[in-house]
Amino acid sequence: MRPGNSSHSRLLEQSFNPVVVSAMTDPIEEIVAPAAIERAMSVFAQFKDRDHCELSQARKALREYVFGQVAKGETDEKRLVVSGLTHLKQLEKQAK
Repeated sequence: MRPGNSSHSRLLEQSFNPVVVSAMTDPIEEIVAPAAIERAMSVFAQFKDRDHCELSQARKALREYVFGQVAKGETDEKRLVVSGLTHLKQLEKQAK
């Protein structure tokens, strides 16, 4: 390989790597969890005025929590919303 071509080689490698998409998607991970996250964030944003950074951090924490609950077997959207909101409130209390 000639010097200076390494970025071109990496670009070629990336463009030829096939993307594997599962034919079977999990409706809990694809539909229920994201819907629970959006609903919980909507409610959380209404509790009090928060800036964009606080909401972004909350969304990240909520996403990790909700998908963790799904991995443990929780499938009920309403339970995911309520437990997600509880988790966010606990994180707020810990931060104070």
